[in-house]
Amino acid sequence: MLRQWRIVIDEIGFLQNVLITMREGASDEKRMMMDAIENRIKVKEDMIADFEAEMAADIAAMENGVKVW
Repeated sequence: MLRQWRIVIDEIGFLQNVLITMREGASDEKRMMMDAIENRIKVKEDMIADFEAEMAADIAAMENGVKVW
């Protein structure tokens, strides 16, 4: 549970920095922030893909009678 809260707090901090940069940053800072946003999205997409692959493997194992939990 603690890990989930840390993730939420990290996301809030990141989004606050995005807002500050977009409101007050110079064009090069805005460009760097856009790169950071794109990287963040990629990380989240990779996390989802990993989760989906793990769930698919668990479902296949359960269908074959293997207890996975």
